[in-house]
Amino acid sequence: MLKKLFLLSIMVFTLTIVSTKNMKAQEVTIDYFYDQLAPYGHWENVDAYGWVWKPYNVQPGWHPYSDGSWVYTEFGWTYQSDNEWGWAVYHYGRWAYLDYGGWVWVPGTEWSPAWVAWRNDNDYIGWAPLPPQVEWRGGEGLHASNFNIDVDIRWSNWCFVDINHFDHPRLSIYIENCARNVTFIRRTHDITHYNYENHRIINHCIDADRWEHTYHRPLVRYNVIDAPSYRKVGINRTPDRREIHVYRPQFQSRQERTAPPRQTENRRDLSSSRRYDKERSKYDKHYDREYQNLIENQRREEAVQNHNREEVQNQHKAEIDAYREQRNRETRQLETRHVDDMDRAVRQKPVNDNKNSSKTENKDRKEKEKQKDQQPQKDQSTRRR
Repeated sequence: MLKKLFLLSIMVFTLTIVSTKNMKAQEVTIDYFYDQLAPYGHWENVDAYGWVWKPYNVQPGWHPYSDGSWVYTEFGWTYQSDNEWGWAVYHYGRWAYLDYGGWVWVPGTEWSPAWVAWRNDNDYIGWAPLPPQVEWRGGEGLHASNFNIDVDIRWSNWCFVDINHFDHPRLSIYIENCARNVTFIRRTHDITHYNYENHRIINHCIDADRWEHTYHRPLVRYNVIDAPSYRKVGINRTPDRREIHVYRPQFQSRQERTAPPRQTENRRDLSSSRRYDKERSKYDKHYDREYQNLIENQRREEAVQNHNREEVQNQHKAEIDAYREQRNRETRQLETRHVDDMDRAVRQKPVNDNKNSSKTENKDRKEKEKQKDQQPQKDQSTRRR
């Protein structure tokens, strides 16, 4: 009897240890981002933020939080991305815009339905990625030292849509021309509001009651379901089962940030002159379309505008100036990347040349040694004769 009790106690103790290990295995470190995001983008080290991630294959004029949709959940407005890497970069960390490199993601370990700033008026609503300067403090909420969310986010970082399309599943087709942001920012006001309730972050930019009262539209609510893997994230829009599946790994509270694993270069990063010409052509076509859309929009406004004509003209001039600024900025970025890639190719060339020359030297040395070995044999055969 005592033997059985002893064996039973050992089994319980063993199961307890195993279960404890499994619980600890669910916690991950910052390295988890490095491994999971490596196939979809490039990690690079920048002075201001350390290791940051830049996605591959994004289109000219791309913005974070522009390739998915917004749904209302128990966490408030929650972003659902169409990309496989969206589970991480739209719910953890911050986005930064580098003048020489465009958008990069800075890793973080606190999950939120989205990390964006908000603006709206009665007709339009806009959002922009929060920069790394804006931190989350559990007891205080958002905290930004020497940074004002209302005025310090660059106009080109925002996305604006007509409020009637805000909750549309294909939101990207309704995002307004980026150059018009200078007008929308003047018309709208800051409504960024995050709370910490029941050990979770709530996005209270526009709560449900305010939405229905202000916009006279019923708000569809979704239930958040925790997915076991980032491959299982998604959204179910059927009327009888409205769910959004999110992946929220828990990160260790204390951890040392290491460098990401060494990556092989993506072929888009190793630009040749031909690839640069192709990229430049794509950028030019994109911004030519943007310009035509902007002009058509302005003509429609002028046809129905009842306000001061001079005021409208000044507004449209500011939009044209904004368009030119954004086009020039992205063109300079493309040219900078091309120059950097060419410099990298030049730096790599001597290494290859040295390898080739060393191979040639080894081959010549072997040939000489072979000739030396054969020379005594020739001399001996000559003497015999």
